[in-house]
Amino acid sequence: MSVDQKISGLFGIKGNEAAGKSFPLSQAPNQKLLKVVQIRGDHDLCARVAAMGIQLGSLMKVRRIGSSSSCLARVSRSKHIISLCGEITEKIRVVHK
Repeated sequence: MSVDQKISGLFGIKGNEAAGKSFPLSQAPNQKLLKVVQIRGDHDLCARVAAMGIQLGSLMKVRRIGSSSSCLARVSRSKHIISLCGEITEKIRVVHK
């Protein structure tokens, strides 16, 4: 695996399950288990969401979808609920687990 492939795997590249059936986190139903399959963004965005525990393959549940696509979510293996703005929820693509 080349260095470019390793880096692109961290920054905005789709996982294998993303083809055709993924949707933005902003459109996720409440209380359903979801798996993150893509994060569309630059290095700064990926670093910010990684600091919150959101990475490719992370499991999460949306607690509430607010106005302008913002939401509260719980990432698996975390006791904390995080708040995500609509701009970020549009860039995180998930599938039903």
